[in-house]
Amino acid sequence: MEDGKKELSHGDLVNLNAATSADVNCVKLEECSSSLLFNPDIDQMDEEGYTPLYKAALEGDLEGVKDLISHGANPNKPSKDGLRPLHAAAQEGQEHIVDFLILQGADVNVECDLAQTPLHTAAVNGYADIVEKFISNGSDVNKRDNTGCTPFNAAVKYGHLHAVQYLMTEKWKQNRYDGMTPLYAAAYFGHVDIVKLFITCDADMNEEGDEGKIPLHGAAARGHMQIVEYLIQQGSNVNRKDNTGLTPLYAAANVGHLDIVKFFISDGANVNEENDDGRIPLHGAAFNGQMKVMKYLIQQGSDVDKSDSKGWTPFNAAVQEGHLGAVKYLMDKGAKQNRYDGMTPLYAAGEFGHSDIVEFFISNGAEVNEENDKGTVPLHGAATRGRGYMKVMKYLIQQGSDVNKNDCRGWTPVNDAVKHGNLDVVELLLGKGVKDTSFEGLTPLYIAAQYDHVDVVNFIVSNGDDVNERNECGKVPLHAACFNGNMDIVKVLVNHNSNVNEQDQSGRTPLEAAAQKGHQDVVDYLALNGADMNVRDIDGLTPFRAAANTTHPHAIEGISPSRGDPDEEETGDPEPGGHQKLITRGYMTVSLTDTDTQSRIGQLASHVDDTEEGNGCNQADNSKRGDNQLSLKNLPRLIPEAAEGGNRERNPFVQAKLKYPDKGEQDPMLDQMEPIKCTGTKTRDTKRNDTDYPSPRGPQTWQYSGFDSPSLHTMETDSHPSEEPESRCHSLMNENKEMRVSGY
Repeated sequence: MEDGKKELSHGDLVNLNAATSADVNCVKLEECSSSLLFNPDIDQMDEEGYTPLYKAALEGDLEGVKDLISHGANPNKPSKDGLRPLHAAAQEGQEHIVDFLILQGADVNVECDLAQTPLHTAAVNGYADIVEKFISNGSDVNKRDNTGCTPFNAAVKYGHLHAVQYLMTEKWKQNRYDGMTPLYAAAYFGHVDIVKLFITCDADMNEEGDEGKIPLHGAAARGHMQIVEYLIQQGSNVNRKDNTGLTPLYAAANVGHLDIVKFFISDGANVNEENDDGRIPLHGAAFNGQMKVMKYLIQQGSDVDKSDSKGWTPFNAAVQEGHLGAVKYLMDKGAKQNRYDGMTPLYAAGEFGHSDIVEFFISNGAEVNEENDKGTVPLHGAATRGRGYMKVMKYLIQQGSDVNKNDCRGWTPVNDAVKHGNLDVVELLLGKGVKDTSFEGLTPLYIAAQYDHVDVVNFIVSNGDDVNERNECGKVPLHAACFNGNMDIVKVLVNHNSNVNEQDQSGRTPLEAAAQKGHQDVVDYLALNGADMNVRDIDGLTPFRAAANTTHPHAIEGISPSRGDPDEEETGDPEPGGHQKLITRGYMTVSLTDTDTQSRIGQLASHVDDTEEGNGCNQADNSKRGDNQLSLKNLPRLIPEAAEGGNRERNPFVQAKLKYPDKGEQDPMLDQMEPIKCTGTKTRDTKRNDTDYPSPRGPQTWQYSGFDSPSLHTMETDSHPSEEPESRCHSLMNENKEMRVSGY
């Protein structure tokens, strides 16, 4: 509201109207705020979101509605949820206000936020006369709201017979709503008069809805006995199955409608009729603990040991859902105490947290340490569930359950509890003398870090567990936390003196794990806490290089060359022996006096052309170099150290990593590598050096273009064969294609 303006209330408007009519005996002029006389906002919503006109229509105040309209109120002004005054009048059955608003131009097809028109509102509330008025004034009888509900569907659902009858005379379309036919909806919602209306109008009582159910299914599921009897009298099929094979008897038994169950059976329903999963009505009754229905079905010959397609019996159903009375009754009737899905009945009761059934089974001789098909005992099952199962856990331990029991995987209950983040169970078990908790070197601390349970990590480290204990692969919990990018756990471990430079059996550090997965924040944190940027794994890769070989090269943004990666230093200082090393992004200067480099140049050349000097690319670049240097543009930049005995200058022709500086992008997939083409000239002499390789001789122009297909072959250089370097790169190329990301 603007400054100086007061919100206009309905009372203010009445006072204002009286005052302006000079009816001083009705109201005192000063009772009307003077500000309203100068700047009334007649359609302003109140704190609840409603306009004065909407509230007047809702309250049935026809005079107030007229006063507001006469002072300029908009009959189509929306209130909260898009509701208009016409919706309000239709909701409360205010027929006279409906008439007046329509005369004042109210739109009968206006929609609220749910796409419902005033006709929907009248149909929901059963005001047949107002329904008629709306339709006679052009309201769309077949308008669907956001859920697909028409005014006819609404009248059927809420059982308004007269509204239904009128709508049926007004060119309504018989549509399904929520997959239900109109007859099914009437039967399901229990409106027997509408059911009879539809059947007298020749509705098919066995017509299926979208789920294959007929009206008899709906009436049985909701317990509408009168409708069930009427439908059966009219010829509905008592054994009709829906799309899942459920009969009306199953629908009634499932929710405990004993009278309907008895009626169906007396009418010939089969108590052992199976659905598509092989279940019979007794399964449904046992699952929901419907004792009276269970007893009657068994009396009528229902099979207490009937297994479904997966071996699930009514007994298993009762155990799973914790219905102790049903469990006892089925056992009294001779039901087999069978396993389901490899679980013993005691295991199932423990896993689902039913302490009363656990106690009942143990008191009747169940073995507390009996294993299921996977070697787990009931304590394993309860441990996976957590806090709500503490009563079961404590009782099992009290009855002698083995807290150190290993299953077929070697996991103990505490391993399961840690994996699922059940801190209370972890505290309980670790306080009960748990001994060897390591599985394949995976300690509870490692498992907690691996599955991102920071509260469990905090508890374990506070108990003094070794944060640097390694698993069988040499990894410590910090590896797992960094691989997952869980900064909270990383900080806990580092603050408890976890070694940030610990290397696993592959030589990989936590920093490399974080870099490979692109966790920039973890990379930065480790760098600030002493992570060594120069540590190499068994492939000779630093964390910088390892990240560049993955789909997360951005992680290397946290590791600048100045922070320690020797392969990324830019320097123009000559090295001993006159060799100069300069590595930039996109250009590389290499020494041509190094014998290993000379060999690699020859081996990588896909063809050699004896062309004139000046016929190649990068002449400007090469002209800037010394006589013993050559500039290679767009050369892959992953450069391991030279062979032992050399000058340790980086060899540019092995373990190549993709880099496209001209494009400003990184592509780790070698099979997408664009051809690298570079030609240049170099004056060579015939003088041999101290090595077994010949020195270059004579003016010659060479050209290298792309990678040849991976293969092992030799080239002759002055009668000295050398291995084609492609074969030396091949294994790494395959590794790069797989992006070298190992699991942590």
